[in-house]
Amino acid sequence: MARPFGQCFGSGLTSQTEIADHGAMELPVTKTELMPRMLVCIECQAVSDEHAKGWKAYLGGGYDGDEIEVGVFCPQCDEMEFQ
Repeated sequence: MARPFGQCFGSGLTSQTEIADHGAMELPVTKTELMPRMLVCIECQAVSDEHAKGWKAYLGGGYDGDEIEVGVFCPQCDEMEFQ
């Protein structure tokens, strides 16, 4: 069974109620609705649509105590940077 887009990426928590219930954020919850999940290219700041077809994410860092970073690229910037 396919899961909604919001449950496939990120934390899997798809509503403000779920986030608040898991202690991830302290905020008053007045309604429950799906929150959109979109990607932003770190090169050109383009924003993905709900499908993010062709977008790629790369992991970096994580050595000698460095934080792990995720770099997200739109298809055009990925082509220029990595191909």
